Amino acid sequence: MEAPYCTEITVAAHPGDNHLEIQVTNLWPNRIIGDEQLPEDSDRDPSGAIKSWPQWLRDGKPSPTGRFTFATFRHWKKSDPLFPSGLIGPVTLRPTVELPLP
Repeated sequence: MEAPYCTEITVAAHPGDNHLEIQVTNLWPNRIIGDEQLPEDSDRDPSGAIKSWPQWLRDGKPSPTGRFTFATFRHWKKSDPLFPSGLIGPVTLRPTVELPLP
């Protein structure tokens, strides 16, 4: 895809009502920065390296603090700015060629 992220939908569109679903994925660093807003869920040294595997992880359970991510080293802090990502503004369908419908 090319900016501004256009895609061809002619083969999927048909006369009458159509349903368009767009899925947007955030960048992994943004998810980690977001999780940094939550309480700690593992014991770490001052550099951000994990001291030991947390019990909840060893038990195959989700983080008790609600975090979605887990890394053995802290690469980002909660004060770091987010990276540009996601869908900003409305989605617009623009015909490039008008075709008569049967």
